[in-house]
Amino acid sequence: MEKKRVLNTVIDYGDSFKTLDPAKIRMGAEYIVLDALFSTLVEKNNNESIITSLAEKFYWKDSSLVFEIRETYTTIDGYTISPLDVAVSFKRLLLIQSNSHGDIAKRLQGFNDQYDIDDDVPWIDLDQNRFILHFSQKDPRVIPMLSTIDFAVIPSLSIDRKTLKIKDFRNTTDPYYLHSENEKFSILQKNTGYLNHGSDSPDRIQFHRGLSNSEIIFKFEKKQIDHIPTVSGLSKLETQHLALDREDVQLREVSD
Repeated sequence: MEKKRVLNTVIDYGDSFKTLDPAKIRMGAEYIVLDALFSTLVEKNNNESIITSLAEKFYWKDSSLVFEIRETYTTIDGYTISPLDVAVSFKRLLLIQSNSHGDIAKRLQGFNDQYDIDDDVPWIDLDQNRFILHFSQKDPRVIPMLSTIDFAVIPSLSIDRKTLKIKDFRNTTDPYYLHSENEKFSILQKNTGYLNHGSDSPDRIQFHRGLSNSEIIFKFEKKQIDHIPTVSGLSKLETQHLALDREDVQLREVSD
């Protein structure tokens, strides 16, 4: 039997995964965690070019932006992601009105915020596997906006219809789902319904919780932690010292 690959890391993302929300990101650590749980319609590659993600194709048709949603995208429990999930996620975000990457609502044709999350709205259409946004005019600046985690697609069954909060972090749309959480660890498990797992991606990610800087350093030296992200709280000097002490350590510069 193949040994499960486990990545031990540490990020101070707050009290609980269950308080996180792509629509309300306050710090970089939250972005890192949520990016492992939820997909967007499109994303940026390492060259900052827009590529497909949950949508397998996208194009403009006059002033409407059409996304063809992959029909084989499922959660760990077998729930298939559909254009309806995209629509509910989009309407939820605009009801919360908290996205920080451009005011997309003012560009939508006939937009107003007097609706409930399950209402039909004139600026969204669904057609088989297509999710369609209607804009007042074609605007190429919209597509890069939609690559940000604010516009993450959340399975409809994972959203509380009254509070609009995310109630289920098991059924997600990205490589991992929340397997378990306690005072010491939060554990993400690989979502086997996700299409784009890299061959070297870990089967499980263990986030060590509540560690001081000295505890992080101690656990890293004892090889109980494999990865220390830049948002861990350690200074650049501290991470450089760790790299000097171990030949197997790689330092990587990450730009915003």
